[in-house]
Amino acid sequence: TNTLIMLINFGDFLVGLYLILLAIADTFIYGKTYCKSQLDWLTSLECSYLGVISTIGSQISLFAMTILSLERLRGIRKPLRVPGPVTYGTAARAAVIAILIILAASVI
Repeated sequence: TNTLIMLINFGDFLVGLYLILLAIADTFIYGKTYCKSQLDWLTSLECSYLGVISTIGSQISLFAMTILSLERLRGIRKPLRVPGPVTYGTAARAAVIAILIILAASVI
């Protein structure tokens, strides 16, 4: 469970990094001339890179919350059965699978 929460934190960190870098680009690079250079920004590599960071961050958080919710649902549906704790290996495998799905979805 702690690994999944740390994965959510990492996804939120990426989204926060995206927002900070976007604010820096808006303030220092474009400033009041954004309307004039909107097409340049939208077709630039920087915008593409920031879009990838934003997408990966939000998808990591989404998948980790989904896995965590499914784990909680399993505990609610079968409360008297002790399934045992989620081990580090299980959480790491789930995280790797989630990241591979995210990367595959971002390429498509």
